[in-house]
Amino acid sequence: MSGENPIVYREERVHPTLAEWVSCVWTYERQYEIDDVEAILPDGWVELVVQLGAPYRDQQGELPACAAIGTLDHPLALTAKGLVRCWSVRFPWWGLAPFGDVGAFDGRQWAPASEVFDAGLVAGVVAAAGSAHPVDELNRVLLAHLLAWPISADAARNAGRHITNNAATLTVEQLALACAASQRTLQRDFRKTLDATPAQMIARVKFERARRLLMDETLPIARVAAEAGYVDQPHLNRAFARFAQLTPRDYRRQFQRATGQDGIVALVQD
Repeated sequence: MSGENPIVYREERVHPTLAEWVSCVWTYERQYEIDDVEAILPDGWVELVVQLGAPYRDQQGELPACAAIGTLDHPLALTAKGLVRCWSVRFPWWGLAPFGDVGAFDGRQWAPASEVFDAGLVAGVVAAAGSAHPVDELNRVLLAHLLAWPISADAARNAGRHITNNAATLTVEQLALACAASQRTLQRDFRKTLDATPAQMIARVKFERARRLLMDETLPIARVAAEAGYVDQPHLNRAFARFAQLTPRDYRRQFQRATGQDGIVALVQD
């Protein structure tokens, strides 16, 4: 990435009460030329994105000013022309219940935010993005929705936490035992909520762990495979072919190009 058009990416944490439900708030700024492509990779998160600058487009057309991006099962390729400025809220898919319905994606990679999230929440997030103190305003909006939500036992949330913490070695059988549910019940609940199976969500979270590990250039790729829970490097290669349509080595090279000499990072999701 040239020094003339640096990528600016920043994360901020939300109120501690929200930490179980909301990963972070992030801002992203980049000047795009006509042929520049941004690839959003599957990672197990749901993003509520407010576009404050030039809009992103995919093959279907222009994304709305406020869009929801799902957990994805293959890369989402986006293009833009001009200065893109995004202000976004990142949710774990299993923590979306107080704020929206991850099942509303219905197989789509993205949707208008109002089709996934409560309309009042979307309006509040858009207003927060344009305010003088956006994170403080966002905390107020999200806390109001969380406190109004009748919290109850949520099998998908419990399963999601367990997947996030144990994806490297987790099997569906172990997940069912941890959730005190049958594998059949888990399959049914995941299909209903996510249009995905438990095994597919484990695979996405495991891939995201490997993707983050690859950003450490000192780690051999075989070590990345082992630490992320893959049997060997060929299994890691197959996961990257599926989710990133790149080899791990090519992804690492792409990441090195994106960070550039100043070390500013694009779309790094922790």
